[in-house]
Amino acid sequence: MCFYPFSGRDRPSFRLSFFLLLQGFVLSCAFAHLVQLHQEIHYLSECAPLTHFCRALRLENLYRAGVEFYAGDLLFLFLGAIVTFFGAGLLLKRIQE
Repeated sequence: MCFYPFSGRDRPSFRLSFFLLLQGFVLSCAFAHLVQLHQEIHYLSECAPLTHFCRALRLENLYRAGVEFYAGDLLFLFLGAIVTFFGAGLLLKRIQE
């Protein structure tokens, strides 16, 4: 954020992207556990990769839980990375054609 005044970027689009990213942090359980949120928000948050990363990190660092407790979150993150790489490859292939 400290480079924001010096950048030549379009300020309204920067504000919009910051607003949208802020929602992602709130919905991802980075600030609160999902059990403290409404049930509808809980289901929506499970689609975000940041939710699974925060849960796995919290289980490992705070509670010293074993891998069996956050293996599902790691699997979700791994599958998300694979899908992202394939999607990026397809987009790059289309751009080069």
